[in-house]
Parts: sequence; structure tokens; C-alpha cells
Amino acid sequence: MERLQNTLAYKVRSIRKRILIAINEIFAGTQFTWELYFVLRFIYENPGCSQKDIADLLWTDANIIVRNVDKLERMGMVNRQKHPADRRAYALYLTDEGNKTAEGYWEKLIAHQEACLSELSKEERASFKRYMDIVIGENPPPHSK
Repeated sequence: MERLQNTLAYKVRSIRKRILIAINEIFAGTQFTWELYFVLRFIYENPGCSQKDIADLLWTDANIIVRNVDKLERMGMVNRQKHPADRRAYALYLTDEGNKTAEGYWEKLIAHQEACLSELSKEERASFKRYMDIVIGENPPPHSK
């Protein structure tokens, strides 16, 4: 019988917990949560995206994204504009402050990621990422013929 600690679900949950503890330390004393920052960073990387684009990427309910965008807008980080291709949607853009914030926290998050992976060699890190991409279906392996 397989033990709980050996299941993929347990391992993924444990990795998530470790990462979230460190991310919460990064954002301690700020108005940010990791969810709010991910929305900000997605807009940074995809200027003009819609709220639906963000919800689809983050696998999150659209109402949660709307609340996060509302908060970012109140913080002076995001501007909503009429979407050029969809009258019902908004195109989202960062303000100068939003751009600075997206860039500033990114270095801290990458440093944390590197610390989490510090026990792995460069090759092991690349393999680990590739395996995760395969499992979540983002980068399937080439089919053998």
C-alpha cells in the first residue's frame, strides 16, 4: 500500500506550501498577496490583456480576477481601457507604478525560486521543470515514431 507522503498530490501540496510561505514573507507588510502579484505580473507581460485572459491562465474564477483588478486599480497600479476587439471587455495596462512594482518583486521571486531549487544541479533543475511541464500538459514530450 502506498503511503500518503509518496503520492503526487502530497508532494505537490508540500512544494506549494513551501513556496507560499516564502512568497508570503516577500509580501509581508505590503498590500500584496501572491494572487494579486500574479495578476499584476500577467498584465505586465501581456499589456492589453483582458480579465478573462488572466482567469483562464490562472485557472481562477473571473469574479476573483475582477476583485483583484479592482484592488490594483485603487492602488494606482492598473488602468482599464475599452478592449479594441470586444466591447464587453476591458484591456488592462499597468501604470508606471505598476510596472515598477511588477519588476521589483520579480527579482525577489526568482531569488526565492533559486533558493528552493538550490539542492538540484543545473541539469536536474531543467529536468524538474520539464517534468512539471509534461505533467501539467504545457510542454508534452515529442511523440516517438
